[in-house]
Amino acid sequence: MQFKRNYEWLSKLKLDDLIKLMSHMTVQQMLERDMFERRLNEGDPIGLHEFIYPLMQGYDGVAMGVDMEIGGADQTFNMLAAANCPKLIWAKINLSAPTK
Repeated sequence: MQFKRNYEWLSKLKLDDLIKLMSHMTVQQMLERDMFERRLNEGDPIGLHEFIYPLMQGYDGVAMGVDMEIGGADQTFNMLAAANCPKLIWAKINLSAPTK
């Protein structure tokens, strides 16, 4: 088991990289998250930054090349964000993965 700081790869993201990541998920997919769906139905605001977070967490697993992620039930949607996008699409982003 290793612990890494996602700053190693997320700090290298540029705006165009972020836009590429965001282009692989839709607002409809994000609204499937129970928390977002509930808040939308209740009229509570949802910030755009809240849509980006699952993508960043999903990218963490891809950047580290993990085969499995372990997290709390509240993180399931975030961990599945990468699973919704084929790794080949994520890998096309011109970033260097962390190395030893």
